[in-house]
Amino acid sequence: MNTPVQAFTNRYDVLPNVLKTEVMVGPHYNVESERPKDPKKYVAIWDTGATDTAVSARVAAEAGLKEIDKKPCNIPGGKTIVCSIYFISLFLPNKVVIPQLRVFEADPSGADLLIGMDVITQGDFWITNFEGKTRFNFRTPSICTIDFATNPTCGASTILSEKPSRNAKCPCGSGEKYKKCCGKNANTILT
Repeated sequence: MNTPVQAFTNRYDVLPNVLKTEVMVGPHYNVESERPKDPKKYVAIWDTGATDTAVSARVAAEAGLKEIDKKPCNIPGGKTIVCSIYFISLFLPNKVVIPQLRVFEADPSGADLLIGMDVITQGDFWITNFEGKTRFNFRTPSICTIDFATNPTCGASTILSEKPSRNAKCPCGSGEKYKKCCGKNANTILT
């Protein structure tokens, strides 16, 4: 069974210095036998320089997280501190739920959470800055490769594992039908 593609785009009319989204957090749960437990809304910064996701002390308290361990962790500025470790359920804007994500407690400046590479690598993450307007996109699961080095123009080479139907939405995330987007682009490569 194919996993449905879920995606979101955050639009900024300026060039932001941080990428923020609203997410929801709750205690971790077993997807086979439990339902999510009252997740709460928070602001998250997406950070490709962070290995792991971090939550603030406020999130840990409000979401009723239970500490599972304490470990040394590296924080910005090259410091190492002892951090509380939790399992959370993380609800992304694209309706994808990560029911058991290991996170540590730190206080991300300007947000409630810091989304790290442990989450970012679960899908496709890309940013465009056309005409001074930023678009931050995230899609799960990963369904193709967009290679701007091969074709640096809009509609860059898209490597697909399966060719979508002509009237399906284009897998590049443009929102257009495939036939009017990458389907008309000679640089689409099937693997």
